[in-house]
Amino acid sequence: FAAFFAAVIVLFAPNCAQSQIFKGFGGSKSIGPKPQTVEFRDKWAVLVVLTKYEDAKLKAVKSATANLAILSKTLLDNKIGRFSDNHVATIFGERATREAVTNALQNELFKKALPDDLIVIYLCGRAIYRDDDAFFCTYETDVTDPTNAGISIRNLLTELRRRTQSKNIVCFLDVSPVLDQKWTPELWTQIAKESNVSILAAAAPGQPSYQSNF
Repeated sequence: FAAFFAAVIVLFAPNCAQSQIFKGFGGSKSIGPKPQTVEFRDKWAVLVVLTKYEDAKLKAVKSATANLAILSKTLLDNKIGRFSDNHVATIFGERATREAVTNALQNELFKKALPDDLIVIYLCGRAIYRDDDAFFCTYETDVTDPTNAGISIRNLLTELRRRTQSKNIVCFLDVSPVLDQKWTPELWTQIAKESNVSILAAAAPGQPSYQSNF
């Protein structure tokens, strides 16, 4: 998570030129000695962190609670993230059901975020890989059938971009796989290109995230 923390600090620092972090971020493709700072109309964040699962076969990521505390503090810091308190939605532990995550996206982002806004999504927990997709495990996900209650990361980001039309969406993936999973090494790159969403991942698909205490 240290890499995530450093990236967030740089991304939201008051004097930061965001165009230097992501090529094409905010519609700017130039990286030069005098980059322009990207201006956002508003900023929104949805943080989903799993510390336990209904299915005993799914083990929680032990550093999840600490990760959430650090990221929330960073986003809300008036000298760093500068997010408004009511613009950061947190879904934590057993409350992180598929319905709760869907409702948060619907109420906080689809209805409120506009094309010139910055949107941050943080997913911390387990992921199950199927074909060319990864399903983020919600509290009630059944490890044998992730499509039932899990959330397709590909569909989530594609729909988020389509519904908000925002060019400034960043998804932080702090996910570790369920054991004995097959995956596509380029999966995050594929999803980022297809959805037009910037993805910052703590690890390559199928690998445990840093300090996940697998």
